[in-house]
Amino acid sequence: MVLRLWGSSMLIDANKQEFAEILRGTAEAYGKEATQNLLKIFWAALSCYEMSQVRAAFTAHIKTSKFMASPAEIIDKIESATGSGQRPGADEAWGMIPKDEHSSAVLTEEMLKAYSVAAPMLHDGDKIGARMAFKDAYNRICDESRAKGIQIKWVISRGWDKQSLGSVVTEALRLGRLKPEDAAPVLSEIEYHAPMIAGLLTGTKGTANEDRAREFLAKLKGSLVSPVASIDMDRVRKEVEEKDRKLQEGESGKAA
Repeated sequence: MVLRLWGSSMLIDANKQEFAEILRGTAEAYGKEATQNLLKIFWAALSCYEMSQVRAAFTAHIKTSKFMASPAEIIDKIESATGSGQRPGADEAWGMIPKDEHSSAVLTEEMLKAYSVAAPMLHDGDKIGARMAFKDAYNRICDESRAKGIQIKWVISRGWDKQSLGSVVTEALRLGRLKPEDAAPVLSEIEYHAPMIAGLLTGTKGTANEDRAREFLAKLKGSLVSPVASIDMDRVRKEVEEKDRKLQEGESGKAA
């Protein structure tokens, strides 16, 4: 029997039979029954995801939990598997918010919305009130996003400090919070000198060195899963080499 389900998004009509079979089989594994209402609830909550993501999430849940899944648990499994990670808790989210205009960060859209509520208190010097307002707003906004099946979206919050911006974007890229095509334009526009590029690559201060600058650029190119038309990596390479050449000429002049 084909169960009727309603909804339209990334899950389409052709997925309804497979979706129903997955949920019915999962429910039976836990001694439960997949009623028509339960199917409609799960479909509404998960319809913004790909069928392959839903299938993998149910499989992962069965392997790791002794209890029947809720829609929220399946969403958490999907989000974790996609590299964006689960939504940070309210305290962790508050700690990630830059407290000055110089620092940069990669934050979720929920964090930015919650911070807009707390910012006036923080600017008035009420740090405790700002933190409490942020946590309340953040928890409410995240609950609303989960209820609507909205996936996590990480965005770049720019500060004045370019070195800070480069570091946080590179780390977010490593964690899978940013896609290479989103991170690469930001990294390419940051005018680091060669020693700074080497330090970002190795975690040390480094010295002016063309080979290490080229190594950084090669790794940045390698991180891109597909070409990005707006990035002229040859131009970036030439700029770095020119800065390195001038730096070396300056050091030679001082030595003489």
